[in-house]
Amino acid sequence: MNLTQAGRDRVVRDALPGLTTGIAVLQAVLAVVHGTLGSAAERPFVLVDAASAVVAAGLRYALGQRALPERWAHPFAFGCGVLAVVVVLLHLRVLGEPLQSLMLGLILIGAGSILLSFWWLALLAGASLLGWLAVMVSLGIPPGTLRLGIALLGSWALGAMILGARLRSFRRLEALRAQNEDRLTRDVTEARGLAESMRQSEETHRLLFEKSPLPMWVVERETLQFLAVNDAAVRHYGSSRAEFLEMTLRDVHPPEEVPQLLVDLARDASEQGSPLTTRHRKKDGTVIDVEVVAHDIAFGEWNALLAVLTDVTERRRSEVALRRSRESFQQLFEEAPIGMAILASGVAFTRVNRALCAMLGYSKEELMGLSFDRFVEPADLEVHLAAAQEFFEGQRSSFKVEARYVPKVGDPLWGSLTVERIEDSTGQMLFVLVMVEDISERRRAAEERERMIDELKEALANVKTLRGLIPICASCKKIRDDKGYWSQVEVYVRDRSEAEFSHGICPECMKKLYGK
Repeated sequence: MNLTQAGRDRVVRDALPGLTTGIAVLQAVLAVVHGTLGSAAERPFVLVDAASAVVAAGLRYALGQRALPERWAHPFAFGCGVLAVVVVLLHLRVLGEPLQSLMLGLILIGAGSILLSFWWLALLAGASLLGWLAVMVSLGIPPGTLRLGIALLGSWALGAMILGARLRSFRRLEALRAQNEDRLTRDVTEARGLAESMRQSEETHRLLFEKSPLPMWVVERETLQFLAVNDAAVRHYGSSRAEFLEMTLRDVHPPEEVPQLLVDLARDASEQGSPLTTRHRKKDGTVIDVEVVAHDIAFGEWNALLAVLTDVTERRRSEVALRRSRESFQQLFEEAPIGMAILASGVAFTRVNRALCAMLGYSKEELMGLSFDRFVEPADLEVHLAAAQEFFEGQRSSFKVEARYVPKVGDPLWGSLTVERIEDSTGQMLFVLVMVEDISERRRAAEERERMIDELKEALANVKTLRGLIPICASCKKIRDDKGYWSQVEVYVRDRSEAEFSHGICPECMKKLYGK
């Protein structure tokens, strides 16, 4: 059975209670009319009408007690129609009034309004017409029979037209119902898919919450009561999940942090999502620095906050240590007794200290963007540039040269230049550190020392050393040479050295010789 036929049967079945009720009421009324207002010939129909009314009422009661199967709807309606036709034909035969035939026409028209099958309507119409013809023949074909027959055929045609109109409406309704069912099916399928997607999404979010490596929790907005915590929060803070659920957000904050907590919670919703830094206290009393990112969420029936927590204690310590290291470097850099400069990129100064400014006679602003090449004495520039080129090409990690540098005012000064590449732990260059020491005094002392050494060497080269035992006369003071000859002292020394003598008289000899 196709869907349309099942729908027809369902519609007819739903109309049966009203049909049987109408027949019962009509037959009861006819029984009263025949019994009170009818002629003597109509009195026997009181029992017929009453009996048919009782039968119709019984059928109505049966329909109310038990649902009639849909496939029996049309046969049942056909049976009710046959009952009505039999009663009318009985009236027509006994009373002999051809106008009673009009009742058959009304039954056929009503059948077109009740039935939804041309086959059952044709069957009822055929039975009615055959019964009517039989009655008319038994009455001797009264006058007007032809007109009455045509009227009955017209009633049957009118019933068929009503039935056709109802069927067309029914088909349209069926099409709309099928369309609505398809749409409903799609909606239900989509709703189920959406529900499944929501379930999967909730499961995914639950897993993300539970298995997140970062501590997370959900707290009620008004009371700050913990509603949920994940595994990472339990591990990191040392409290069990049951202990958390008995606590409020105030309990994980040191007392001095609670006022700021209340201020943070009162922030406008547009400011949510930006990290806040606060301090939390673990179960063992350890106070940690925490970075918190929180959002308003609906958690069941509660207005809640979802917070993601990052322990930044070590990072804060590292930042403090780094800041102190930078401050120390800054202090050492600025107060160093030697000139220092930093090259962030290329060869230009990006930072210089006071000692370098004093050495070269320029202000910090004047030195920014310049390089040491600008101050090198031209005679020393080649050596300086060769070392710098190897350094910046990566062939050397550092170099050291001594050269003369020309200050803003005054004579060139000697400087010892050291250049080193400063790298991080991964080998990435951070900056280039330049250190220059004024060695002018040291160079002058070294040059003076070299000059004195050269003079001493020259003096020593002009003296020939006399060694060994020299025989000399105790009286005349002559000296005997290796060949046995005696010579004056000045002659002996002159011949054996580069010394020259000039003669004069000492005061003692002058007194002896001249009495003065």
